[in-house]
Amino acid sequence: MIHSLQKRWVFTWNADKNGKLQSSESVQDKLNNIASEAVFQLEVGETTNRRHYQGRLKLLSRKSKKALLKIFSEIFSTENLTLQVELAYDSSSYCEKLDTRIAGPWYAGLAGYLSEKEEMKLELKKWQSQLLGLITGRYQNYFRNRKVVWIQDMVGGQGKSTFIRYLAANEKTLGMGIEKLPIDRPDRVRSAVIKLSKRKNVDVYMFDFTRTRGDDTRLNDFLVN
Repeated sequence: MIHSLQKRWVFTWNADKNGKLQSSESVQDKLNNIASEAVFQLEVGETTNRRHYQGRLKLLSRKSKKALLKIFSEIFSTENLTLQVELAYDSSSYCEKLDTRIAGPWYAGLAGYLSEKEEMKLELKKWQSQLLGLITGRYQNYFRNRKVVWIQDMVGGQGKSTFIRYLAANEKTLGMGIEKLPIDRPDRVRSAVIKLSKRKNVDVYMFDFTRTRGDDTRLNDFLVN
């Protein structure tokens, strides 16, 4: 049985019968007061064509569904607000998906979380600029056909990890679905791609193997006979 007091919630807040929704600013302000991290965006239903906010949040302290509904009722009617406990995984990716997005995503929470979500500025090296052009320019459809770009740096300090952070932080600006896989074993990479593809349209998957891992992690490890 799920405990009644929870920190992690997902929500869908539909427009009322007149098509009206509370402002994104009011939702963001409220989330800033109660959550350590939160993300939501304005979407349109694929079948209903109904506008709604889709989001998830991690509260500063555990609350019941009734208490959370009361807090949200301070800014708008909660008649069309659905709250569910987030159980299986961090659903941020689902709340940032591109296919049904109208506006957003918007972020709220503590300073550390918000700083991670800010767009990152980077003076690109030549190889970074070339790779960015390949995955965002006229050749991007070619790479959609299960192409793998493998970049190996035998010395270090060439900016691979920095470039990965740059792409992840600028997903919205680039207009692409981008996922960094927080794992470092080939078998787990394959498993993660399968799971992520079921809940988000991803254009680019990224992973970062450190040089110190040695010969147990090689490009050949990804090839399946």
